[in-house]
Amino acid sequence: MTGLNRRYRAWLARALGIALSFGFVMGVATPSSAATPSATPQNSGPSSSTPDNLSIMLMAREGQLERAAEQLRAEFDNDRANLALANRLAITYAALGRIEDSREVLETALASNSASAKTFQNLKVLAGIQFARSYAQALGQPAPPNPQGLDALDGDGLQVGALKQQLAAYEQAKIKAEADRLAAERLGAQQLAAERLAAERLAARQQAAERPSAEGAARAKEEATARAVETMLMQWAKAWSSVDFERYAGFYDVSFSNDRFTTRADWLAFRKPRVVGKSSIRVELSEVEVQLKKSSQGLTRAKARFSQRYESGRLRLIARKEMVLIYRGNQWFIQSEGN
Repeated sequence: MTGLNRRYRAWLARALGIALSFGFVMGVATPSSAATPSATPQNSGPSSSTPDNLSIMLMAREGQLERAAEQLRAEFDNDRANLALANRLAITYAALGRIEDSREVLETALASNSASAKTFQNLKVLAGIQFARSYAQALGQPAPPNPQGLDALDGDGLQVGALKQQLAAYEQAKIKAEADRLAAERLGAQQLAAERLAAERLAARQQAAERPSAEGAARAKEEATARAVETMLMQWAKAWSSVDFERYAGFYDVSFSNDRFTTRADWLAFRKPRVVGKSSIRVELSEVEVQLKKSSQGLTRAKARFSQRYESGRLRLIARKEMVLIYRGNQWFIQSEGN
């Protein structure tokens, strides 16, 4: 209780200070004080070098709201009785989260020129936010994350909420641009690797053709078969990425089974909602290794290992997979699949 009382007394002292300061501004802003000979309202517009509302919005969109605040502050320091300029600067500070600076600007402007009720209303909202934060601090609680009334602060059409939205849109655009850049670099690297691999395979085929032999012909046949298996796997991944379930299912052999499903029908029933139920899917294969298994009928079986990258919405998965494939009717089919 002693600690709570100390925090409450500290909050009360701070709240009284804010109230006294706010009361002084109220006194300055009353009609009676405005009627005195010494209080001559000056409501001249800002100079041509000051950013207007559109300029500030554009700066927010470009992430340069601090720059707008600096320009406005320089003009305000030369013309502290300019209420329109004070409102613009206060709204800009508030959008940046600088509540104390925003309140100080409005108090200074009201002390010099009490002709604007809107400026006074904005100041009341800011003072209320300070009271709420001081009270929460006195109780040892976190400050309210979204102070009531802050986004509604208005300065002749320039609002905190709109400025904050522009800043948030700018940050999201930056994140998307970086993601697009990384994706383009990854795609470029994959294409380069594919071109290098194709060139190496072409060179190997040319060398094999220059030295014809039974062994060379067998090796060439194995390489062609391995390429056919790899091509089939790429087509399987493309069908999956296209959310084309019928085509995707066509790559599985009638004899398919794995550790969890003993029949092809059971496997496809399990897989269908995980394919057609996605709005978008991206599957990429890399580091493909094909091992052929010879039989009395020739190269009719193969084992393939590869790295699989899966993306759907926010889900990102990278896994090492293994498949057993069988050759039927001039086509390769998946006989089993697992990690």
